[in-house]
Amino acid sequence: MLKKIFLVVVIVFMAGIISSCCCNTNDMSFQFYKNLGLTYFDDKDYNKALKYLEKAEKIKQDDWEVYNYIAEIYNNNGNYDSAIDNYEKAIKLKPFDSLLYNDLGNTLFSMAKYDEAIKNYEKAVEIYPEEKVYHYNIGLSYNRLGQYDKSIQKFKKAISINPEYLDAKIDLADSYLKDNQYENAHETYKKVLYREPKNFDALLGIVDTYYYQNKYNDALGALDKMDDHYDSSFDVFYAYGDVYKARGNLEKSKDDYKKAVNYYKKAIDIEPDNLTVLNALAHMYYLLDEYDKSKDCLDKMISIDPEYYDAYLGYGCIEKSLKNYDKALDYFNKAIKIEPNSYRAHTHLGDVYQLKKDYKNAKKHYKKVLEISPDNDEIKKELKKIEKEV
Repeated sequence: MLKKIFLVVVIVFMAGIISSCCCNTNDMSFQFYKNLGLTYFDDKDYNKALKYLEKAEKIKQDDWEVYNYIAEIYNNNGNYDSAIDNYEKAIKLKPFDSLLYNDLGNTLFSMAKYDEAIKNYEKAVEIYPEEKVYHYNIGLSYNRLGQYDKSIQKFKKAISINPEYLDAKIDLADSYLKDNQYENAHETYKKVLYREPKNFDALLGIVDTYYYQNKYNDALGALDKMDDHYDSSFDVFYAYGDVYKARGNLEKSKDDYKKAVNYYKKAIDIEPDNLTVLNALAHMYYLLDEYDKSKDCLDKMISIDPEYYDAYLGYGCIEKSLKNYDKALDYFNKAIKIEPNSYRAHTHLGDVYQLKKDYKNAKKHYKKVLEISPDNDEIKKELKKIEKEV
């Protein structure tokens, strides 16, 4: 009997030792993989970092830091869904870490899920109300949503925490600008320039405050004063082009259109495939009656993006001006296929059908414009003309 008891005790003792060894082995393996993953992470070798961190996670699922680093890697790779999944696992293990909510918010922001991003930023604020970045991120999210009154409040809050927070001041000015508060925007940009006289965003922001108030000479003066360091900047060339184009439209000045062309071409030299500038350049050539040059720009736009709506609209306008009405209809219809609810394409189609005295189709497209833009008085006038013709 004593021998049997002794044997049982030995078996239990040995089982404990084996179990302890296994636990220690697991702990050691986990720590080894985690440390190796973090080393590769610090070396910016994210593929190997992810490999070893995921091996660590398979051994133990109670380490928030492992999930956090995995989430960061997925976020950097643009795999946002996996990043969100891992941030949420980290938060379950460490629910009062404001940085985790902020990082999750940043991922959602990158996915343009601004409402969800705001919810997580606000949780970060609940935990740590005096962190300026959290308020700033909420402000950026509201700015993207077009809720400028709310974005202004949050940027002001961030600045109240740190009066030297220049990023918040620049984005505050941007929100003022988008909310048509041009004087407030102008003054805020000036405050930035007081601290950083060569701040590029603020210098260009001053130009915008003049531009949107149709003060084109002041806008050109502000561009002329920009430091030589910026005189070969894409943004500066593009801004010059836009200002000369706008002043040309206002004063019906072909000289300004030609100046706009020169600056748009300089911008294209820096970014040859920029569709927005190519479209602006094509439009300038169109206004200067240089249709072949305009078509060259439009062809390049289509080669870059065969579904680029404005290219087909531009071609339609050229053919309409040349009185090639059937070709114009073809291009405008191609534009409609890309953007079915474009009031501009429907307007042009109505105009061309009216020129062809096809009043039935003209009326059809003008009515479509009013469905999209019910307060369009010009279209209402055209419909009245058609009624008289009929």
